[in-house]
Amino acid sequence: MIIEDDIEFEEKFFEELEKVLINDFDIIYLNGTDGFYRRPKPYTATLKSVGEMWGMFGYVIHSRIYDEAIKWLTENDLPCDTVFSMYLQFYKCYKVVKPLVFHRAGMSDIQRGIPKNYKHLQRRGKKK
Repeated sequence: MIIEDDIEFEEKFFEELEKVLINDFDIIYLNGTDGFYRRPKPYTATLKSVGEMWGMFGYVIHSRIYDEAIKWLTENDLPCDTVFSMYLQFYKCYKVVKPLVFHRAGMSDIQRGIPKNYKHLQRRGKKK
């Protein structure tokens, strides 16, 4: 599991995570922005199948593709979500239906900016 340091966890994170984990996957995104060209498709009640995804702030990567993922990142001089989206269509990749991680309000990207289009990745409502 790879989690950035500027996220918040869903209440009962580990219980909710256990509900979405399946045996046969390569990557499970715990939140993120859906792709524009390859839209997510329903897979189970808790997961959507994805072939394009933006946001690498919380995900689970299966050990069987770990070495390949490192290779993708070292061979491409692009942001990691761009690199991963180039390959996702060839793998078993899913996004949770109910987000399990959220960016904190005022989070920044790698360039230290605060993107205006990240509001949908933040927790909605009051934090308990």
